Amino acid sequence: MKAYLDLVQNVLDNGIDQEHPNGIRKSIFGAHIVFDPSESASLVTVKKTNWKNPIAEMIWFCSGSTCTDDLMKCGAEVNFWKQWETQRDIGNTYGAAYRRAPNNGVPTVPGMSGDHVDQLQLAVNILKDCRRTGKSDTRARIAVYIPEWIPDRGKSRWENVRDNKGVLTPCASFLHFTIAGNKLNLNVYQASMDLLIGGPFNFIEFDFLLNMMAITTGYEVGKLFYTIGDCHIYGNQVDTLNDSGMMLREPKEVSKMVINPDKDIFNVTIDDVNIVSESHPFIKFEVTT
Repeated sequence: MKAYLDLVQNVLDNGIDQEHPNGIRKSIFGAHIVFDPSESASLVTVKKTNWKNPIAEMIWFCSGSTCTDDLMKCGAEVNFWKQWETQRDIGNTYGAAYRRAPNNGVPTVPGMSGDHVDQLQLAVNILKDCRRTGKSDTRARIAVYIPEWIPDRGKSRWENVRDNKGVLTPCASFLHFTIAGNKLNLNVYQASMDLLIGGPFNFIEFDFLLNMMAITTGYEVGKLFYTIGDCHIYGNQVDTLNDSGMMLREPKEVSKMVINPDKDIFNVTIDDVNIVSESHPFIKFEVTT
């Protein structure tokens, strides 16, 4: 996980201070990091990361639910969406995009209905067809950023949900599954990342998604490619980072993610997943909402 520390250092050394609606932050644009989940889980260990929470969130996304009560049922230990939800709902974002993206009303392929696209099912169908035919296909994608669902910042979160929008704009905007031989790769484009809080959470979350899609479609696990548009550290996090000594910590060893092979992306639970690792102590960075 030295690549993570290198990325943090890059932001500290080369980031440009920018004023943002959520506060001053130091940013670089166009960061890239690659993980090999076939070797070990993509778990940041220079500070403790409770891997069950991001995996529970991905299970929740893949269910299509936007109700945070369901997130807790998926195995999250805390409702970390509490600062964004309204009436225990996050509106049309993430899970809705995965399973109920808007359609033009013309069903054309499996996974589509008259008024929505089940993008997750469609990606599974495409990859299974590739497995059956031995041919590659670049269409296994999930678009999470849906313009008509982007919230109006002039309205409250409740008003946005009422208007069939999300409570926030999704950060992880586009997912693309690609095949290399018998291995399945996942390319994630994330438009914005709080590197100290969101990064460790997102990396293991999409590691899990890659593993589950490989199990579901019959491929071996390949690599996780991660591109970040605006990769940033907030000004109010820098002192905590310096005081913690995180940059001087040696990453710990992490085992591969172990998942019940009898489950698929549509019925896996948190109890079907395990990662063995040791981590350095937890560091509490301030969340900027």
